[in-house]
Amino acid sequence: MNVKKIERALVELLADQVRQTTFGGCALIALVGAALWFSFPSAQVAGWVLTGFLVAVPRYFIINRMKNRLLPDDSHLSLEFGTAVALFISGLHWGAAAWLFLDTSNAQGFALVCGSILGVIAAALAIYSTRPLICCLFTATVFSIAALKLALLESWTLAIMCLIMLPPYAMASRTLGRRIEKSITQDFRNAELLEEVRATKDALEKSSREKSLFMAATSHDLRQPLHAQSMILQIMSNRAQGTEFGDLVDKMMISNDALIALFNSLLEVSQLDAGTIKVHTSHHSLLETANLIVDEFQETASQKGLTLEVDCSECVIYSDPILIMRILRNLVSNAIKFTDTGFVRLKVTEQGSEVEVSICDSGIGIPRSDQETIFTEYTQLGNPSRDRRKGIGLGLALVRRMCELLDHQIRLDSTPGEGSCFYLQLPAGDPDKIMKPTKETVPNFIRDLDIMIIDDEQPILEAMNTLFLDWSCRTKTFTTVHEACTTIKELDYHPDLIISDYRLGGEENGIEAIEKIHQLLNEEVPAIIISGDTDPRLLEKIHNEDFYLLHKPVRIDKLRKVIGSVLNYRNYR
Repeated sequence: MNVKKIERALVELLADQVRQTTFGGCALIALVGAALWFSFPSAQVAGWVLTGFLVAVPRYFIINRMKNRLLPDDSHLSLEFGTAVALFISGLHWGAAAWLFLDTSNAQGFALVCGSILGVIAAALAIYSTRPLICCLFTATVFSIAALKLALLESWTLAIMCLIMLPPYAMASRTLGRRIEKSITQDFRNAELLEEVRATKDALEKSSREKSLFMAATSHDLRQPLHAQSMILQIMSNRAQGTEFGDLVDKMMISNDALIALFNSLLEVSQLDAGTIKVHTSHHSLLETANLIVDEFQETASQKGLTLEVDCSECVIYSDPILIMRILRNLVSNAIKFTDTGFVRLKVTEQGSEVEVSICDSGIGIPRSDQETIFTEYTQLGNPSRDRRKGIGLGLALVRRMCELLDHQIRLDSTPGEGSCFYLQLPAGDPDKIMKPTKETVPNFIRDLDIMIIDDEQPILEAMNTLFLDWSCRTKTFTTVHEACTTIKELDYHPDLIISDYRLGGEENGIEAIEKIHQLLNEEVPAIIISGDTDPRLLEKIHNEDFYLLHKPVRIDKLRKVIGSVLNYRNYR
């Protein structure tokens, strides 16, 4: 704690109090003068009153000027000295009242002067005790002159009482001054603590931003080759079916899918950070969702020798079907990862206006001390070797954050060695309000399209070109928007679809590229942006532009669905 700052604050507070009481003091002097006017010579009274004004008013402006001219690094001693001199002169003025108007033959005037002096002393104790020595200087000056006058009048008792009152006043001033100093010290401590909290908060925010930027940059750089690899493997998988290389390619696809799953977990965190995940609630069947999840994980559970059970009647919930699917997928996937023998059970129980979904397993269980920790990002229990097949510790963190987004309650009941149960409370829905899907006849394949592809990575362009050729589409690939615009002008080229990477090298990006092409064609051609970025701010920017965004690496089936969606093939949505 800086002692000089506290001392300065006390002096400045005293100076402010001296200034603020100036005109109140002048009013008191005028009232006392008026009361004494008919008891003492008018010239004497008028002189005392006028002297008081001449002392008080200049004091106000002098102290005000001294305080305002005091720079932050200047010493406060000059202001303190000036304030002490001002109060000493004020003490002399009130002492003069005792010297001039204390008269034992005039009982009324005597009582009035004594009462006025005692009132001024009491006020000084309350107002000027921020600096006890200066307050005592004022009090001692007044009492000393009054005691001398009373001694001359041979009122020895009153004179002695004036002197005896000095020590108690000094002690009272000291006690009050310490309390004021303690209060100001506490204010400074609070200000310092607040500044430390702000500094810590800024440091944490900076660290979080740097982490997000690092994750985004790393993710982008890794997703680029992974995207090309994924496209090539999927093309190879389609071509290798029924050949001797089919099994080998399938194994490569399994490893590739595991890597994609890890990246997608990071992406979901970024989407939640960016706030780009929007909630779209509807009345829908929970049984259909549960069956889809069981179908997806049945083979994985069987390979581990686990029984994947579902106990769900036909019931309807009111929530976001996509987010509920993600939550249940993560919970079931997590249960299978950490269960070696026994079962994983998804059970649904209707409870009036709510539906409870429980995902239970016979796995390793979770100690009570860790049951809150597991919902934090990058936290894993029972995986000291960081086995990548068990993920990177984001599954349950994503579950909690999506539950918070949906305002759904989730709780955990677990016993080490016996297993775990996650309970999810969902609002019940209305069966009569379920949207019935409409059947439409649509093409099974996307073919005969002119597709413009813009990406600054040549391997990705080659893989995309090969893919669309397999789909009987015509493609033109470009590494810059300038090349694309030049081709449009020279060949009068008019694509049916634009697919662009977000980062195109230099200052170019996919949003600007698509907008330039739209302006050149004078038409908003359907467009898709593919990006390897996970920076929350970038995701939000792309989302706000209303372009369809795909994240690298892109699966072929997902790409087909999105192309169908942007071309208004509804069953591909």
